[in-house]
Amino acid sequence: RLRRQRSEITLAHVGRRLAVAASFSHVREEGLVFDARGGGALELGAGRHLGMRLAARWHLGEWALFATASVIRSRLAAADNPLLAGASALVATSYGGGLARRNLLAAGDELRLGYLAPLAVRHGAALFRLPTGRDYAADRFLFENRSVRLAPARRERDLELAYGLPLGGGLRLDLGVRALAHPGHVARAGWGMEGGIRLGWRY
Repeated sequence: RLRRQRSEITLAHVGRRLAVAASFSHVREEGLVFDARGGGALELGAGRHLGMRLAARWHLGEWALFATASVIRSRLAAADNPLLAGASALVATSYGGGLARRNLLAAGDELRLGYLAPLAVRHGAALFRLPTGRDYAADRFLFENRSVRLAPARRERDLELAYGLPLGGGLRLDLGVRALAHPGHVARAGWGMEGGIRLGWRY
């Protein structure tokens, strides 16, 4: 059975120049880890995640500096299966920041340059129960527990340039291009590029 429950509280202060917010969350998942399913011999049990996110934006006239950081601590439990014996506490983090400029080419537009390190496990390991042999005298298989580190060898880092322009009548055009180092936290992935165009309407 798959189940996900989330509760969150946010404290915020918005001033003339400085806006800050702190969010605290508790997530309980069953059969999932960050919305990812397990299955078969790696069927997942219940997991609990405690998270904290900080965000700030500092306005300097038409310019603004922004920054975000988050940390999540997770405790996972394996379901009744022969391979996954359990996991230590997992600690995942993300952070980013950048610079924004409003009213650059037209009233209400915004140009933004940002840096982001997406959410990634930094500490933690899974414990697997692996077969090592068979005891013929006792007629049973032999197992040993082996710890596998879950933090990636390389972490994804993104550099983004984005521009948003209001077109009137609730329409808004957003353009963006992003350079990704080690996308998906894959060490051999090198560099990647992606871009997008979005036309939105708010009514």
